[in-house]
Amino acid sequence: SNLKFHLAIKVLRSVGEARLAVAGASMLPSIWPGDILEIHRVEAADLSVGDIVVFARENRLVVHRVLRVNREQDKFVAITRGDRSPRADSPVSANELLGKVRTIQRDHQSIIPRVTLSTQMASWILLRSGLCTRVLLHLAKIRRNSLTPETAWVS
Repeated sequence: SNLKFHLAIKVLRSVGEARLAVAGASMLPSIWPGDILEIHRVEAADLSVGDIVVFARENRLVVHRVLRVNREQDKFVAITRGDRSPRADSPVSANELLGKVRTIQRDHQSIIPRVTLSTQMASWILLRSGLCTRVLLHLAKIRRNSLTPETAWVS
């Protein structure tokens, strides 16, 4: 996993784009575990409130939404938070920033990340209810498994 982390950083910083699978649930319902994110390098000055960004912190990649952008005296700092997270992250510097999520691939669909009233409401519920989150993740796992072709079938 440490090798994957460093490889992802190297690819994003040198090539400027990457496709990475999501493992966590902090961005539910916008981003689900198993989704594939298409990430593109972006200049800190081009970020806007509501963008979903990827940054490196404590030997892991974090994918969270931009709440606020501060530009003071040629210094960039973004305040981010997972949609299902109770608190904002510590400020993200330009050095930590790796890119912005352009599209989310889920079930053979390409989704452009947007903030909608329904996702805001669902985030609010999931943030406050661990039970709802667990049920939703369980149902998503069942659905994902039902969409996967059987590999054990031999004709």
